[in-house]
Amino acid sequence: MSSHCLWPWDSLSARAQAYPPAEIIVSDDASQDNSCDVVASYISRGYGIRLLRNPHSGMAANLNAAYQSSCGDLICLLDADDTFLPGKIEAVVKAFLAHPAAGFAIHRASLSGWNRSTTSKRSMRSLAPHSQPSSTIRSTSR
Repeated sequence: MSSHCLWPWDSLSARAQAYPPAEIIVSDDASQDNSCDVVASYISRGYGIRLLRNPHSGMAANLNAAYQSSCGDLICLLDADDTFLPGKIEAVVKAFLAHPAAGFAIHRASLSGWNRSTTSKRSMRSLAPHSQPSSTIRSTSR
């Protein structure tokens, strides 16, 4: 079973897995910063990342472009501000092997990089989307 990562900014956390992804796709939605240059520098150093440069068309279209470009059985999403914990891909593969009829998996995510004692309730609400469960989907056809 092969696994593939779409959208990794911290692609090093995907590459550092005990069960490495078969491919890493960074799908750019016409970013205005130097994101593509940074990704290109990883590619030039042989990091095995594929960069898709898409016209700005929103998150769903960008995800669909990356999905259509992928060729794996499992697709793990990794947003620009996320990191895979060690063992994440291996755990996902084991879950799908244990439940072959499953079409997707939802699992816990952790919020890190903030200090509860110095973070206001208002800014904590802005961090809430980052504490949502992470998901993986099984590709059935394209």
